[in-house]
Amino acid sequence: MEEVPPAPETELAIGALLLDRYRVERQLAEGGMSMLYAGVDEQTGQRVAIKVLPHQMRTERLAARFEREVRMAMQVRHPNLVVTYGGGVLEGGTPFLVMELLEGETLFEVIQREGWISIERGVPILAAVLDAVEAAHARGIIHRDLKPSNVFMTSDGQVKLIDFGLSKDLGSVSAGTVLTGPGEALGTPSYMAPEQILADEVDARTDIWGAGTLFYEILTGIRAFPRLKGTVQDTFARVLESEPFAMRRLIEDWKPAAEAFVARALKKKKEERFASVAEMRAALLALLDAPYDPKPDWEAIEREEAELRAEIEAERAARRARGEPSRSVEDADDERDEDDDGWGDSSGSYRGWDDETLDSDVDTAVDEVPEEVRSGVEKSRDR
Repeated sequence: MEEVPPAPETELAIGALLLDRYRVERQLAEGGMSMLYAGVDEQTGQRVAIKVLPHQMRTERLAARFEREVRMAMQVRHPNLVVTYGGGVLEGGTPFLVMELLEGETLFEVIQREGWISIERGVPILAAVLDAVEAAHARGIIHRDLKPSNVFMTSDGQVKLIDFGLSKDLGSVSAGTVLTGPGEALGTPSYMAPEQILADEVDARTDIWGAGTLFYEILTGIRAFPRLKGTVQDTFARVLESEPFAMRRLIEDWKPAAEAFVARALKKKKEERFASVAEMRAALLALLDAPYDPKPDWEAIEREEAELRAEIEAERAARRARGEPSRSVEDADDERDEDDDGWGDSSGSYRGWDDETLDSDVDTAVDEVPEEVRSGVEKSRDR
């Protein structure tokens, strides 16, 4: 285990001057993976954000990842990417990153507050994310961690992709380019593509998967592959072996083309996904003109379910009268729900989950792919 250095009195001294121009003013936030400060560029007067790696996370590997984030972020400039001005390492060993100070909230916070986002609003959001991803791919960089907490919605209406902490320099981002070697899996479990989980070869289509999980959550308000009360390995198995809960059961104003779009992005086999970000964007924009399905007649559906339950109860009573074993209504429900893989219900109700049932938005490194997960690979690939 790598040794963590002792804690300093403060991560970043208020009033410190970085790179001879950025003055630290106050601390903004603190998380498990980083601390954020507000500052000012004394040469231009512009407000800036300063991100540092906390001492408890300052292992050799994580420090190298943070320094890589600085390099990656400075290589790509795009209106939908947070602007990075510079970075370095302080005398005490604290790595830091200076970037534009954004006012607004993350997409994660928007979804938490609103529950879900309409397709008319969601398409432009994902299109902006795809524009940023394509700019990174053009410079040979793959993001590898697309999720709502890494998308920032500014107060003036811009969409910004942030956090290159898990990005990878491909050299070339063409399909089939190798990114990681066997034995190293990196990402946030609910958003990791199958090839990330298995530490297989990954390429630009890994970000296609990430964009698919992002759009699913935008439209439904839930994760495509949520971590319920279980282990990370359970989440990995769900990604490899299951499909997301049917979106049409979660959305009132429904477009069948949207579910087909997500289904293609979330194909287990990379070669079956969209071949490029450009192809995915074209399909995304076409959703705006796609027709809606007629709204389901929920009252009729409820009546049918009530009638079915009445029939089951009548059959159960008749069996009792004949002295035969009777099936319970619960047994019938179990048969009807057997396709839900044990984590859905026939009503499609997921909105009652509390935050504790979902995995936290933290980076997870898995040095060895669990055998029980790898055992399902061939079955997953044969689909």
